[in-house]
Amino acid sequence: MRQVAVVRQQERARGVDVEASDRHDARLGRHEVDDRAASLRIAGGRDHAHGLVKQDVRERLALHLATVDLDDVVLADDRVQLSGPPVHRHAACKDDLVGTATGGDAGTCKEGVETHTLILAVARVCAVTQVETSTQIEVWSEKLAQLAVFGANVQPGQLVAVTSYIGKEDITRRIARHAYERGAKYVDVVYFDQWVKRERIAHAAEDTLDYVPQWMRDRILNLSDEHAARISLSGPHAPRALEGLDPARAGRDLLPYLPETGEVVNKMTTSWNIVPVPTPSWAELVYPDLDRETAFVRLWEDVAHICRLEADDPAAAWIERSTELKTNARRLTDRRFDALRLHGAGTDLTIGLFRSAHWAAGDLETVDGLRHSPNIPTEEVFSTPDPERVDGHVSATMPLELSGSIIEGIRVEFEGGRAVKIHADTGADALRSVAARDDGASRLGEIALVDGEGRIGPLDRVFYDTLIDENAASHLAVGGAYDHPVEDPEEKKRINRSTIHVDFMIGSRELNVDGITLDGGTVPVLHGGSWQI
Repeated sequence: MRQVAVVRQQERARGVDVEASDRHDARLGRHEVDDRAASLRIAGGRDHAHGLVKQDVRERLALHLATVDLDDVVLADDRVQLSGPPVHRHAACKDDLVGTATGGDAGTCKEGVETHTLILAVARVCAVTQVETSTQIEVWSEKLAQLAVFGANVQPGQLVAVTSYIGKEDITRRIARHAYERGAKYVDVVYFDQWVKRERIAHAAEDTLDYVPQWMRDRILNLSDEHAARISLSGPHAPRALEGLDPARAGRDLLPYLPETGEVVNKMTTSWNIVPVPTPSWAELVYPDLDRETAFVRLWEDVAHICRLEADDPAAAWIERSTELKTNARRLTDRRFDALRLHGAGTDLTIGLFRSAHWAAGDLETVDGLRHSPNIPTEEVFSTPDPERVDGHVSATMPLELSGSIIEGIRVEFEGGRAVKIHADTGADALRSVAARDDGASRLGEIALVDGEGRIGPLDRVFYDTLIDENAASHLAVGGAYDHPVEDPEEKKRINRSTIHVDFMIGSRELNVDGITLDGGTVPVLHGGSWQI
């Protein structure tokens, strides 16, 4: 248990001093860990106990906000006592209580104050809980790093590229270690900072906002040539960094997403994986009613759950889940529907399908025969639609985090395959800017169906991370399409091409999906989150 400040009784009856405490003090109890760190010894009498606690203890403990619950220092009265009823919800975690005296003066041996020859009061963190939580996050961090390396299927002698963010350094280093342990030739890490992006969007010339340095573009193409492994860490590290900026300007800068990403994915030359990594700022966005530390722990609990980190072997758990998803995908493929109709609250959209397209799920295979899991978590089955046969309207059921911008209440109308109207409650200009990037940016490149059997949807929570949110609900993507689901060479030529790929979530229990056969018949596919085929 970590002791932060010790209040000791001095021989003199009056006066208060705050001095450095000798952590090697032989009088430390066996429950008091000697961490060799300087702390505070508070020597005191009765004159101004309230001022002592408020000014000396609280202010100094404020320097340790990450580890100290300042509510453990109670300021309700100017008397200090060691006995009496608990005064804090975590009082059971403390050896002594700081609280209000039952009566009388706070002086030594006065009524309402119990004397103690060694310690008058201890302001300490509930270390048992903290240690357990810290240890559990350590375990999850290690498992998540191992899972990322498994997902990318890193091979001996392979180059490994990691795209990370400020605040995710710990997991990044763990990934590097596990990659090297598997024989990686070199691990190249790129950190991205949304606060730096803010400065660009706020101050850079308008015509430079979508500029991407050639060396960044060359890097991903070189990774493709080298048949490297690519690992990305998702989850907004600074979700409010772009607040107050022009959404249209923000929508022009999609970094760290690169225009060549879709091209490299379709070449199937790299084995790649994306995993979510919690940060405190992200946690505050997901759990606005919780304090920062509690929210961070809660987010880790959710990520551990949806990534199956509680399993003895998370990799084996994902192999099993991938098998289940592939079974669903095969059933869809076998039906060879001509189109799908999605209908429900705010949505009535018909999406044409290619005759030769199959439904994919779980892991993929590179041109070298390496199986890899692009997304962990994944709960979807997906395919490539005909970009010229999309008609109707669709409403998003979840907010979209788009390269730092939060877009809510998305509504899109399609005619002849193209998005002709884009509306949103907030951030509409950011999405419109993206959809105007090139000719294919306003057409569909992906349709994905998600049932109610996964681990994310039942949480009924918005994570503001596309990797997680798109696996909570069925979704569409405007922009570049995956060509591997389309088998016919002529049809493959017709898939949507674009330098962008943006998923937005449209699924809910109220959304129903029907298959339309070649003869015009209708077959229920996914109703109320349950498969009907």
